[in-house]
Formats: sequence, C-alpha cells, structure tokens
Amino acid sequence: MGKRVMGPFGLSMMTIAAIMSLRNLSLVSSFDAAAIFYYGVAGLIFLVPTALVCAELGATIPGNGGVYAWVSAVFGPRRAFISSWAAWIISIAWYPTALSFAAATIATLIDTQLASNGEFLWFTMMCLLWGATFLNFFGLRWSSALTSLTVMAGTIFPGLLLIGLGGYWFVTHPADALRLQQSAWVPEWTLGNLVFLSGVILGFGGMEVAGFHVQQMKHPQRDYPKALLLSALFILVFTLLASLAISLVIPKDQLSILTGSLHLFVVFFERLNHPEITQFIIGLIFVGTLAGLMTWIISPAKGILAGQGGGFLPAGLGKVNRHEVPVAILVLQASIATVLSSVYLLVPHVQSAYWFLTAFTTQVSCLFYATIFITGLYVRKVHPHSGAFRIPGGNWVMNMVCILGLMTALVIFILDLVPPQGYNGLESGYYVAALVCGPLLLLLPAVVFALRKK
Repeated sequence: MGKRVMGPFGLSMMTIAAIMSLRNLSLVSSFDAAAIFYYGVAGLIFLVPTALVCAELGATIPGNGGVYAWVSAVFGPRRAFISSWAAWIISIAWYPTALSFAAATIATLIDTQLASNGEFLWFTMMCLLWGATFLNFFGLRWSSALTSLTVMAGTIFPGLLLIGLGGYWFVTHPADALRLQQSAWVPEWTLGNLVFLSGVILGFGGMEVAGFHVQQMKHPQRDYPKALLLSALFILVFTLLASLAISLVIPKDQLSILTGSLHLFVVFFERLNHPEITQFIIGLIFVGTLAGLMTWIISPAKGILAGQGGGFLPAGLGKVNRHEVPVAILVLQASIATVLSSVYLLVPHVQSAYWFLTAFTTQVSCLFYATIFITGLYVRKVHPHSGAFRIPGGNWVMNMVCILGLMTALVIFILDLVPPQGYNGLESGYYVAALVCGPLLLLLPAVVFALRKK
C-alpha cells in the first residue's frame, strides 16, 4: 500500500476540523456588533501571525513531529521536547471544553434543561472521552476524506445554515436588525469585557496541528503554507458572521456561552413549528464535534511520542502497541482531562465552570505559542530559507510578526487572570492561583524529563 497523500484542500479541512467549532461562537455574541472588534483584533494580532509563522516554519523544516521538528532544528531536541509536551498539554486542557459542547448537544436533544446540569455534563463527557480513547487503542485513523466529510456535515454546513438563518432574521425582524446596527462597535474598555478576547484567541488556536501531517502531503513546501493561509481566512470570516447571527436572534439575557449556537436553531425552528429539523442539525453538530475530538486525541500523542527519539520520555510512556498507538500516553491524557473536567462537580454554575476551563486552556496555549514565535525569530538565522514559502518583506517583517505574536501571548496570559463580568465560580484568589500554578505544574514533568538526560 503506497504512502497516503493529500493536497491543500485536504489539509485545510483537517486544520479546520482541529480549530473551528460552533462552541466558541457564543463567547462574544452578547456584545452584538462589538464582536467585529473582537474577531478583527484577534485575527490581526494572533490568527494571521500564527498562520504566517507556522507556514514558514513548516515550509522550511517539513519534518515529522510538527512543532518538535521546528524547535529541534533551531534550538535542539531538549527544548523541542518541552515545546511538544506543551502542545500535548494544550490538547488535554482543550478536551473538557470540546467535551462540554458535545455533552451540551446531547442534553439539547434530550432536554434543554440538562445543559445546565453539571453532573449530567460531567458523566456524558467521561463516556465520550474514554470511549474515544478506547477506540484509538486499535489504531483507528480518520482519513483525510472522512475528516473532510465530517467537518463539512457537522461544522461547516450547520455554521453556514446558522449564518443563513441570521441573515433571514436580519431581513424579517427589522427591530432586531436595528438593535444590532445601533449597538456599540467597540466594547467598553474594562478588564471584565476585554478578558473575553482571550476566549476568542483560544478559538483561533491550533494552526500548528497541521504540522503533524505535513509528511502526508504531495508537495509539503508548496501546499502546506497555502493550506494554512486558506484555513485562516475561512475561519475568521466564518466565525465572525456566525457570532453576529447568534447575537441577532438570541437576547443577551438568554444567551449561554456554552449553548448559544444550539439555542439559535432551537428558537428558529420552534417558531417555524419544525422542531424535528433542530434535532437533525444538532445531531450533525455532535458528529462534527466528535470529528475534531478524534483529530486531537491521536495527533498530539504522536507529537509527544517524537520526543522518545531523543530519549526524553520514560520508557513506559514511549511504548506503542501492535497498532503503533502509544496506549500509556492516551490513558495519561484522558486521566488528566478527567481531573480537569471535575470542575463541573465543584462549581455549581455551568457557565462559570465552562469559562474556567476555557481560561485554563488559554493559559497553557499562551506559553506554547510563545515558543513558536521565539522559534520564528531565529529560524532564518539558524537555517537559511530554501522552501517555497517566505513571509514577504524581508527579515524585519518576519521579526515584527513574531514579536507581535509573542507580545499577544504575554498580554493574553496576564489578561486571562481577571475573571470576566458575570463570573460566579472560584474565589478570585483560587482562580488566579489555579490559572498560574496549574499550567506550570503540568509543564514541570517535561522540564524534569529533559534535564535528567545528559
């Protein structure tokens, strides 16, 4: 059997599967037209720099392991292992937010009130997490074609429908359209408001996951950057229009940051007396969410497994079964995700628990993306570029793009320590301690493993 290959479209679909989800759309929908400000700023200071830097790194160093290969080629395998461990921790911290949304879709199909029940959400999340982990023990692989199909059916199609319904509502409900047009285009400059920018930043994270699959491309140096740039443009336009559609249909006092996109379909089709269509659409969304989850369960595990080549991982973690699957790593990441998900059992308010998980994932992401931008600052000095893609404008433009991304990661890390308006969960002291100490504790084993090898 020949080596599997894919083109720019296939990799774009896999990248979109890993990044884009309807679950993040509600974070800024309550700000109405100011959502344009949030997405515009996030796109300029994070999404575009990340796409450009990852594109040049991927074209310059198209090796297996994605981020591990990039950092290793510039700073050596020790720092590369720590970076790949950080990427792995991001996926673990991300699982609870994706699982929350998947559980909320099931709750909406059964009884919308269950979406506010933390115990139900936690139990459903555990069934999905451990079920998906167990399936991957047998080497289950989502091909490019199958991933593209599930993303189209479960994320892109419902999202386009959501945008279309928002457009229809804009035309047929002039009062709501006027409210949206007259709303503030820039949010109030308070920390409680601006902290939501960190949630938008998190929603745009994941461009580096395509690096895990670069060797499956026909022409990686040419097609890899093209796929990333196409993905970035599509994701930015898609999420902006979908968020505006939610803010148009759902009043602020009824909007949930967890189920806002699902609620739009419920409201719309109930008014049309066709609730069965809602069931079908939400079922598709559930499938799309699982597609993204399956992509993130096995890919980062492969990335951290690349560290075994340098001898950094303990022998037990680095073993694979007869299906070439690192079972111990999959069990470990599912166990950590289980502990993180227990916040739904500790915090009585589901929305506050969901925000805490979002903020926690953002903190780890900021530390990780800082390593990518630092690598971008030095890649042209260590490895003169010979690939098919180069950020135009010379070295000073490349440096400015990397510095912009690095400063964004730093500012978001600090900003994320402020609870948003309406947060009703952990006390402020515990909230800050958890968001600072938690990510550092999860990164500590990587530092120990890296330093113990001479």
